[in-house]
Amino acid sequence: MDDLIITIPDDNDISEDGKVRLFADIEKDQGIWRIHSSDSDAWLGNPHAARVDKPEILNLSDGIVYAKGTREMLYAMSKKTMRLIYAMIKSFGGDKILEKIEGRKSEMN
Repeated sequence: MDDLIITIPDDNDISEDGKVRLFADIEKDQGIWRIHSSDSDAWLGNPHAARVDKPEILNLSDGIVYAKGTREMLYAMSKKTMRLIYAMIKSFGGDKILEKIEGRKSEMN
């Protein structure tokens, strides 16, 4: 699977079960992200996501967002946002990416 580009709406436009609310304002969003299934410069591990519209990197295993240059922790995505991201990955045929994420989550525990 090639890299996947997704746009994440504002957290207020995501339901608790990870679905985008009808009439969500996609322009007011949490960014455009490129999900890398493999990346040779992956200090965060694979898979991860790189924000296209800001210098940020998302750890897909725990939802923590880091500054791309400094690797400083910036913030965490909400659980409902992570559910939406996983659903988007799945809808685009990213089952292998999801398997890698689950494997990394179990390694962290």
